[in-house]
Amino acid sequence: MAVLLTLVSEETVTNIAWDSAGVTTGDVTAPFVLSIGLNVALGAKAQQGFGILAMASLAPIISVLFVNILLRKLGARRN
Repeated sequence: MAVLLTLVSEETVTNIAWDSAGVTTGDVTAPFVLSIGLNVALGAKAQQGFGILAMASLAPIISVLFVNILLRKLGARRN
């Protein structure tokens, strides 16, 4: 989904979106997100919870690109 949204987004917004994923790899964020993921997986009786870090990295990318596309569509309707 992130790649498809990248193909239809403006270059400036794409750069900002892909750069925003870096917040999930910080010294504090990564262990915090991993510990939450492992505890959620334990509660759900899953084997691992490491996919939550990947989703935490993709969420800012997808949300920034989606909001940009949504705002462009809403702006086009007003004109």
